[in-house]
Amino acid sequence: MELSPIEIRSQKFSKKIKGYDVTEVDNFLEIVAKDMEKLYGEYYGLKEELVKKNQEIADYKEKDKSISEAILMVQSVSNDIKKAAIMEAEAIKKGAVAEAENIIKDANKKYSEITKDVDDLLNKRIVMINSIKNLLQTSMDLIN
Repeated sequence: MELSPIEIRSQKFSKKIKGYDVTEVDNFLEIVAKDMEKLYGEYYGLKEELVKKNQEIADYKEKDKSISEAILMVQSVSNDIKKAAIMEAEAIKKGAVAEAENIIKDANKKYSEITKDVDDLLNKRIVMINSIKNLLQTSMDLIN
């Protein structure tokens, strides 16, 4: 049974012979009532403080959740950026390899053309030397 300070103050006792001193009982009840008021005040103050602290805890949990979500989002974005960078690097590498292959192919083609031209020139040189030799031989034969 809970008693309020008002109930303690308004409590009346029956009087009997050789009973308690009414003034002492009233004074004691007043002291008890004041202590009860103080305790009620502390109780409701603590209860209000508990509600505030619980709200603060809920707020911190919400902030923690938001921070965790932000961290996950940053990690996801970081992974996406990393994947995109890897893909871009691969594309650049493939482009560079293809360009290098084309350069090598063109160089080989030019090498083949130059080699053919050199061979043609060497053959023409041989033909010219032989022609000059024949001409000289013919001239020598005519002179003799």
